[in-house]
Amino acid sequence: MLVEQVEVVTSIIALAGVGAAVYSSLRDEKKPARLDFVKTVVIIFVLQMLNFPVQEGTSGHFLGGVLAASLLGTNFGILAMGIVVTVQTLVFGDGGITTLGANLFNMAIIGAGTYGVVTRYLKPGLITTGVAAWISVVAASFACGLELVLSVAGDYPAPLLAMVAVHSLTGVAEAFVTLGILKALTWEDRSPAASFVGMGRGYVLSLFLVIGGMLLAPFASPLPDGLEWVAQRYRLLHESMPYFAAPLHDYKASFIGHEYLSSVIAALLGVIILSSVSFAAMTGLSGKRNKS
Repeated sequence: MLVEQVEVVTSIIALAGVGAAVYSSLRDEKKPARLDFVKTVVIIFVLQMLNFPVQEGTSGHFLGGVLAASLLGTNFGILAMGIVVTVQTLVFGDGGITTLGANLFNMAIIGAGTYGVVTRYLKPGLITTGVAAWISVVAASFACGLELVLSVAGDYPAPLLAMVAVHSLTGVAEAFVTLGILKALTWEDRSPAASFVGMGRGYVLSLFLVIGGMLLAPFASPLPDGLEWVAQRYRLLHESMPYFAAPLHDYKASFIGHEYLSSVIAALLGVIILSSVSFAAMTGLSGKRNKS
């Protein structure tokens, strides 16, 4: 959907942004634990698979940038989102390899970076986080809409306006989901029973959330998401041959004949891949062995 010039520019910006996040993360003395980083990455991946109906035959899904930034810090949040987006592209064929730069810019740089910008001017807290979550979705949709307009719509602003309108509603859901998960994962249970449990409450909840998300993924809304709906409505889609065949294309394990199991196995493999990649990335960023 994007012209080469837009793909190149967004790729350069994304590379610079992710590079800056890596540099800042290496210098950051308060790094998140590796398991916390892994936990955040896999939660966002699973939740992004759960499309839900929005309006007028469209669906939306969780973005997760502000959740990542609020749990890990802005720089590590950008890296977490970058890992999710990259694996989605290379393993699941989601988004296309030529638009990876644009997706990294929209979902990682803007998606997680919004939290850092908002909390610079507003006191951090639940309300601020909810506002940042809504803004992140709207800002990312604005950037995506602008990229579409510059690529195929000329001076016709309707796709841009439609993108923002649809995602303004999705942003409301983003805010509520972000606050709900954040509250659940960060709430401290000081009861004796909680002290008896070896794993922290956040890890137990994360495990249930990931397993539940994988089991529910096959029931996600089949309606087109906001971007797909806008592209179809304004005829911005153009058929082209993919540069490579993703092994788990469209979040399906093609070697499994049963449709439900195919989706669940694909989600499970995605969780395993992302857990490995994110753990390795965090180990490299730590520089030395930190307690996980």
